[in-house]
Amino acid sequence: MSRWFLGSCLILATLVETVLWGVRSGPGWLLLVATGFLLSQFLRWKLERPGNAWANWLWLGATGLGASPFLYHAELVHWVAPPLCFTTLVLACYHTVALPRPLEALTTTTLCSWGSASEAVHMASSQLPRLSPSTFKGLGMALPLLMLFGLLFVQADPAFQGFLTSWLGDSPRLLLGRLLRWSLWAWLGGAIWLEARFDCNPQPNDRDGSGDPASWAVALHATNLLFVTFLGCQARYLFAGLAPAGMTLAEYARHGFFELFVATLLVVALVVWVQGATYRTENGRGALLACQGLLLLTFGLVASSTQRMTLYVQNFGLTLTRAYVLAALIGIVATLVLCCWALAQGRSPQWLRARLLLLGMLSLTGVGLTNVEAWVARTNLARNQVDLAYLQGLSSDIAPALEGRKELLAAVLVHNPPRDWREFSWSYYSAQRRKQAGL
Repeated sequence: MSRWFLGSCLILATLVETVLWGVRSGPGWLLLVATGFLLSQFLRWKLERPGNAWANWLWLGATGLGASPFLYHAELVHWVAPPLCFTTLVLACYHTVALPRPLEALTTTTLCSWGSASEAVHMASSQLPRLSPSTFKGLGMALPLLMLFGLLFVQADPAFQGFLTSWLGDSPRLLLGRLLRWSLWAWLGGAIWLEARFDCNPQPNDRDGSGDPASWAVALHATNLLFVTFLGCQARYLFAGLAPAGMTLAEYARHGFFELFVATLLVVALVVWVQGATYRTENGRGALLACQGLLLLTFGLVASSTQRMTLYVQNFGLTLTRAYVLAALIGIVATLVLCCWALAQGRSPQWLRARLLLLGMLSLTGVGLTNVEAWVARTNLARNQVDLAYLQGLSSDIAPALEGRKELLAAVLVHNPPRDWREFSWSYYSAQRRKQAGL
């Protein structure tokens, strides 16, 4: 069985090195997810593991994140989606191959522990098949032959020389980076295999909190009072469509948006922390009520942030940054609703953290599968004054919004054309078809 697992890890690592690393991958990540799913399901069948609902959600997120670079050509998608897809893929493989632990217990597993590297090395020395003396002798004899013929082939064919240079790297730094990536694959594979080999399945850590609920209640109620004061000021000016003296409403809306956005994120983190510190403690209801009040007041911060951004877009247009911020506000609303429901139902801190992680992953997947640049283009083209220079700097994803604008579409297609099949994207292909059809 260890040979099957070793072969699976080598297949995944080789796929990453050949069709993903160093390119703006289009179908490569989707191919990686499909390969990882098939291999992990085969290993789960060999190990006779039952199915896992957590793994199904993780595979759904990995598929969406892997499909984003294939569907869209936007630069931000190709920067953000691959690392998120890789992280989600590792978690999905882990929950499929290893014991079906709930996501709440992830931090207690070998995958995230400091001793997993040494345990994986010990496992490899004891579980993997050993090479015979004849094999070692043959490898030693093959080394000078490979070097001799390799040098001859490099001198004979420049294409072969370019292939070796691109794969091995033309500097020690690139070669070291490749070795580090292979070491990462070995560590991940060893950690997952170690969890799959040994039947240790502890229950999720659902301990009581150790904080002082009375102190937290006082601190949160004081914070709530500050929030009420701030929202009262917002109701007087921004929500009423007015601005302080000497400022226009658009100028007033420009200031403070990102500060309010950060404050909203800090509120979520604070509530999660306080819930963990006061969970099932004596007299913890006061802190719980204060958390619920803070969450309800935070909805007012979200409304203020949305109002500010809406006015800003109406006066200055929509950019990618503002579009993603608006999408983040939708995700924050869903996060606040989940936190309020978890506190009202008395859910454990581990339950809430796991669902917040799953909600964040699915939210990022939804944003990755949305054509944000086309939305930005439609919004800006509907304005009286259009910043064509900004639209030309976007990718071919805006092609559906450029009906009847052939010159603008041609200028957009000049940027970042795919170099080979690994960088293919459906968005760029569709834009080329539109250009040829004269749409």
